[in-house]
Amino acid sequence: SWIRWRGRECGVRCGCGPERLALPWWEAQRSKSPSPNLARDYYEVEDDQGRLLWVFRDRATNEWFVHGLWA
Repeated sequence: SWIRWRGRECGVRCGCGPERLALPWWEAQRSKSPSPNLARDYYEVEDDQGRLLWVFRDRATNEWFVHGLWA
């Protein structure tokens, strides 16, 4: 499998997850977001160059995004 990051396709060696993150219920009630209770599923992924990426799947659109790079 692969992931597109910074305009390039990177092969995925391995990954682990998901870790589901969401707003606490008391903050979700005050949020102005159209879907405040929607959680994100985060994964740690190693690409074919050995970089460790923190990626998530938006459960509303099923799109994948790179949130950050582990140092």
